[in-house]
Amino acid sequence: ESASAFSDRPEVDPLFKSGSSDRKAFDDLWNREIRQTQLRQALYQTDAEEVARLSMMDSFFRKYYHQQTRKLHRVKSPSRRQTKMEKAKERAKEKVREKFGDAPKPDIPDSEFEDPDPK
Repeated sequence: ESASAFSDRPEVDPLFKSGSSDRKAFDDLWNREIRQTQLRQALYQTDAEEVARLSMMDSFFRKYYHQQTRKLHRVKSPSRRQTKMEKAKERAKEKVREKFGDAPKPDIPDSEFEDPDPK
């Protein structure tokens, strides 16, 4: 049974002969690209736990800010109202920081940022 031009599985010659230097160069390039892609994903994409944490922090901030500013809308002076609202925002941020702590720092060593095969 030979493959014809209209076959769904045509015969294809292998790209590399086994053990060739071209294959090794391709494998090295492939592995370098994989490492760079993994590093970019680790750096620029947040994980699900961090997204949930940020969502909870935002929710608590809005709750605390509303508690702080509930009565400030009755203040007649716009400048006093503005300063009090800014202070309320700072107090709400501080409460969120007390509840959730500071943002976790990434524990990626500096050696991960360097290219292992500089050429």
